[in-house]
Amino acid sequence: MAASGLLAFCLLPGKREEPGASRALRGAIFAGAFLLATLPLFLFHEGRRISYFGRTARHSVVREARTAGSALPVLAAAADALPAPWFLPDPEGRHDLEGAPKLGWIVGVPVAIAFAGALLDPRAELSALLLTQGAAAFCAAVASGQAGHPNGFRFGYLTTWTAIAAAAGAMGICGLVPRRHRRAASLCAVGLLAIAGVRGTRQALVLWPARRATFDSFHGEDTLIGRAAARWERYGSVRVEPGLGRSDLTIDTVRRYRLDPAPEDAKEGAAGPAAKSFRVGRPGGPTEPGERAVERVQDAWGRQWAVVLGRRTPVP
Repeated sequence: MAASGLLAFCLLPGKREEPGASRALRGAIFAGAFLLATLPLFLFHEGRRISYFGRTARHSVVREARTAGSALPVLAAAADALPAPWFLPDPEGRHDLEGAPKLGWIVGVPVAIAFAGALLDPRAELSALLLTQGAAAFCAAVASGQAGHPNGFRFGYLTTWTAIAAAAGAMGICGLVPRRHRRAASLCAVGLLAIAGVRGTRQALVLWPARRATFDSFHGEDTLIGRAAARWERYGSVRVEPGLGRSDLTIDTVRRYRLDPAPEDAKEGAAGPAAKSFRVGRPGGPTEPGERAVERVQDAWGRQWAVVLGRRTPVP
């Protein structure tokens, strides 16, 4: 997506009236450099389970249209593609703050002004850059289909161009102010953008991690189960029942590498033979002889995901 937009930017004629051969050479150089940088994605297959384009093969707007037997999914994806990266909240909690639009009014106003200026003067270099990237993002959104739309992960690269557009729009606003007041206008613009940045930082570092939607979207139960298994390994052998959580791979990774920020959980257990054994099983499941519950694995909202059952191991 980003590459297609940049390639189009290289080929577009600007105000300097460059000859077509010069633009073609610039586009060829960019295409060659991009191809060289992405070659590892296609040449190295060791350990890869699916192809790089496996996701697009499984889902696209073409498959949606074939399933529906009409072109309505294409039109619906196109209708969502225009406001999606800017105004609509993301349906995935792991991508963005639940229910929050991508662009607030502090940043949205200068971005809108920058795009309006780009439409009025499309041959300017900045205008061409913004328009080609916006067109590429629109085409990518339509091609990926309506399911999961708007998906903020698809528009992650747009943050760079959004920052450029916001800066251009802010400077355009300051340029409309009489010269003697431009310094004050610039300070106000910087202050407003700083406020938007502080607000976004608070959302990303304080509000977003604490949301239940974020936990559910990341399948946080796998982390809780893996941490519980790692904790009780300090006191004996631990067996995790298969089928717990969403991903055995995540549980095993958290357990193996002790991915727990609590310092007390990083301490090693006492040396010597294990005198106890533990089993991480389903809540409410049957217990084995001699077992008793030593921990109930639950999240911050009181939902129980597993129970740790322990028993003493007979010493030979």
